[in-house]
Amino acid sequence: MAAGSRLEYHGAVDDPRAELATLVADTMALAQSLRLQGVIGVPVESRREPSPGREEDEVRAQRELAPPRIAPSLPARSLPTPSLPRPSQPAMAAPSLAPPPLPSEGGGLLGKWKARAQGPDDRLAVAVAALPERCEGCGEPTLVGRGGLRSSLVLLAPVAQGEASTMLANMLLKVLSVEPGDAWTAAPRACVSCLGALARQVEAIRPRVVLALGPEVGSALGLVERGRWGRWAGADAIWTWHPEEILADATRKRAAFEVLKEVAGRR
Repeated sequence: MAAGSRLEYHGAVDDPRAELATLVADTMALAQSLRLQGVIGVPVESRREPSPGREEDEVRAQRELAPPRIAPSLPARSLPTPSLPRPSQPAMAAPSLAPPPLPSEGGGLLGKWKARAQGPDDRLAVAVAALPERCEGCGEPTLVGRGGLRSSLVLLAPVAQGEASTMLANMLLKVLSVEPGDAWTAAPRACVSCLGALARQVEAIRPRVVLALGPEVGSALGLVERGRWGRWAGADAIWTWHPEEILADATRKRAAFEVLKEVAGRR
């Protein structure tokens, strides 16, 4: 053992464990001293360098497993469209929605179209203007009706007076819901020419119902049976009792009102 060493051996060992501990401590101290002096060195664990082929395989596997990188899409740049000069066009007039002007006179299709385009007032005025001032049969002034046209009711009856006039107004208002002034009325005559002039006026009005009061008027219109519908001047026609006849016989009142209800259903 070198000089200065702390290792000492004795012939007798009192405590083996203490001696062993002392020996380990002296050995480690000696190894530390030799390391500091550069006599011995600490072994360094050798590193294995990966083979080039293995590294390329790993890099290739990482590239295959990695998600594809998508390049961001750039917004499309719209190129300005060159404005070409448009050829000038003549301005067109807006179409007119008004019907073509009606001819003053004429027949055929134009005449029929003109007649349809006119209202009842216009048609009645044309029909009255075409009538003579006096009847050619009896010489009396031409019979012309009067009253409103919006009720679409023509009332042909002798003129009612007094209590009969009040009853007639109540019959029109309560049963037919028509004001007396809204019904176009006329008092027919027995003259055939007067009836013809009256028929031309009714044809121009085109009412829904022609109501005749009294058997004489019904017979002049060709309506034989009371309460039975017929045709006269192109319209549905019917006759029933006149208010004066109802006042003379009260039993006729119910029958007259039943006919008025049928008239109300056709209006």
